[in-house]
Amino acid sequence: DGATITVARTADGGATWTDAAVESAEPIGGLSVGFGDATDGALVAKVQTSPAFSRAHLFGTADGGATWKEKTAPVAGQVAVEPGGRLWLAGGVLGNELYTSGDHGTTWTKPSLALAQAGTIDTVTAPRDGVVSARVSDGTAARVARLTSPDGGASWRESASAQPDKAAPAGAFHQTYAGDTAGWAVTATGRCAHGKQDCAVTYAVQATTDGGRSWK
Repeated sequence: DGATITVARTADGGATWTDAAVESAEPIGGLSVGFGDATDGALVAKVQTSPAFSRAHLFGTADGGATWKEKTAPVAGQVAVEPGGRLWLAGGVLGNELYTSGDHGTTWTKPSLALAQAGTIDTVTAPRDGVVSARVSDGTAARVARLTSPDGGASWRESASAQPDKAAPAGAFHQTYAGDTAGWAVTATGRCAHGKQDCAVTYAVQATTDGGRSWK
């Protein structure tokens, strides 16, 4: 509600809830929350701005969400927390930036992302099970690259042996795989009546069980 964020937490499987208020200095337009364990978590609150900017406030908790302390966030996006408290933040104006923090959001670094094939990273996700997923396009086609890190997260590289058939369905802007064959994608299709105005967009979730060769 404006600049006030209400966080609800439960300790009995959702039977009862306790609210905690988190105050932001600016109006908030979107939220992302992640926990590495039962106590250590982070909340990224995107500031209401034009699409040309990506600004956010980050709040951390060490008591399961009962209290929150403000830190810093390099961009707005989706936050993930590892066991032990390491933070990952994927977002930015275009959604293709990845940052990490080893001190609970006090300082941040930007890992390098290297592709095995030519292309431009359109969107990127925070690491999951040691894999960063990135949507890559080369002007004529789009695919999803899976990157792993040889140095503990300082850099991420797409393996030259990565399966090229993990293609994205038309209109995909987020995609993730669980293993080599099963995956999910969120797609957007639409049109605008007057240039970039009066647009209608339809979102869909699609699934693949054959590594991206077909989608339903």
